[in-house]
Amino acid sequence: MPEGCQGKIDLVFLISQGLWMSKSQKQLIEAFPGIIETIESRFEDFDFHIMVVDSHSGWGRDHCTQACPDLSCKIGEPCCLYSQPQGEVCCEVPDYPCATLNAMTQCDQTAGAGSVFPSGMFATNAPCKIADGRRYLTRDEPDLDGTFACVAQVGTVAINNLAENLVASLQPEINGPGGCNEGFLREDALLMITIIEPGNDDDSPGTPEEWADAVIAAKNGDPNAVVVLQLGNPACPDGDAVCQFTKLFPNHMRGDRTDPDFTGQFLEATTLVEAACEQLIPQ
Repeated sequence: MPEGCQGKIDLVFLISQGLWMSKSQKQLIEAFPGIIETIESRFEDFDFHIMVVDSHSGWGRDHCTQACPDLSCKIGEPCCLYSQPQGEVCCEVPDYPCATLNAMTQCDQTAGAGSVFPSGMFATNAPCKIADGRRYLTRDEPDLDGTFACVAQVGTVAINNLAENLVASLQPEINGPGGCNEGFLREDALLMITIIEPGNDDDSPGTPEEWADAVIAAKNGDPNAVVVLQLGNPACPDGDAVCQFTKLFPNHMRGDRTDPDFTGQFLEATTLVEAACEQLIPQ
């Protein structure tokens, strides 16, 4: 590892929960062992933090939570928030985690908190056990691949506020003592953000420029301390705000979320990591 990175990389996997994203989430999970192997082969003895951040500022589906514990509740009945169309099942997620709702915490409902209890359609729908109760993984995680698979299957809740959650995940309060992501973001580590998204951000406040400024501020104002890999629409149309955000970083790469080989794209992005580490001034 070049001296500037001090052997440390903080990796954020920002994963969309938009419709039709379940296949991409599965691809990422399948590619993860190869991604870790790639990093370990390129950077000897690197110290990593890995955190998954989803695109929903809340947790689960309100109508499903209200319908618990009886998922046979129908739309139009008092147990369902919906009123139309009457007669259909209120909660369309047959494995919704009604039996483990008591495991849900305030952090699970906090924008930008690391994913540890994904819920909803195509989600894990169970609490994920991370060593020491953290909301991010380290190289000491006993079952790194299995735990990542648990936290990264964030499901599809049709909410895609990626930028809002990314910016929130890097704020001092959430990473400081008592914060949901306490200890994740380190001043002397390179920050690598991998975004898996469908080509849009539904309703995050602000502009791509403001989002980039917030991310750079989280790294002491140094844009060279950040690497961004975006796996989305490689055409990068004008309306793709996440792509426009990605292009604002000197160390960035745009890839294709429909490419079946995420590992190959991540391998290519490691050259940016090396370049960024050469420029990073230790704090």
